[in-house]
Amino acid sequence: MNNSQRNRLRAEGQRIEATVLVGKGGVSAGIVGELDAQLKRNHLVKVRLQRGAAGGDRTGEVGIAQELAEALGAEIVERRGHTVLLYRRKKVA
Repeated sequence: MNNSQRNRLRAEGQRIEATVLVGKGGVSAGIVGELDAQLKRNHLVKVRLQRGAAGGDRTGEVGIAQELAEALGAEIVERRGHTVLLYRRKKVA
């Protein structure tokens, strides 16, 4: 993804609300399944990480974001604070 695409997606991401919350239990199969379903409908999803999701560790939040992106075949557009913006290109049938 080049910079102009990333900037366009960031701008689009500002207008959407976080639709998935990762709680203290961390990443589960249910969260991955819900994100997969949302990424099938929309190419961009905002995820909110609860402070305890990574044990209060900022570097752990980066790990959770990377884990989600890898599990979903998505890219991290932006991570700001406790919010992650994920993008996955829609599959053409």
